Amino acid sequence: MIEIRRATLPEGQPPAAPVMRILEALDTHAAGHGMSFESEEIVMEAWDGETWAGGIDAIFGKAWVFVKLLAVADGRRGQGVGTKLLAAVEEEARTRGLTGIWLDTFAFQAPAFYRREGFEEIGSIPEYFAGQSRHFFQKRL
Repeated sequence: MIEIRRATLPEGQPPAAPVMRILEALDTHAAGHGMSFESEEIVMEAWDGETWAGGIDAIFGKAWVFVKLLAVADGRRGQGVGTKLLAAVEEEARTRGLTGIWLDTFAFQAPAFYRREGFEEIGSIPEYFAGQSRHFFQKRL
């Protein structure tokens, strides 16, 4: 039985100081235009007992969620793990009243999976890396 749990990080692990300075400058500039780039990064993992089955890293913004990473363990693909992880992010997004979810993936990874999950391809970069195209998807909630 797959259980989805939110991962916890040790306290006090902020990004490196240079990244913080960049983020502060961007936030200050955005605030001057009446905008906010505040977001919350949430990592969730799928566990089958003591066995890791997959994980998802999503950044929840003011209106959209960006799925930064999604991986399913070898031997667990095709068993609904990815679907459950995406559903957990979608449920959280709906709870927050967000507009939608967006993500990107390579041609060799999972474009067909995301289409089956109701995502619409909104663009691609051909020959992005090593002959592979990079595909961008969105799903409005």
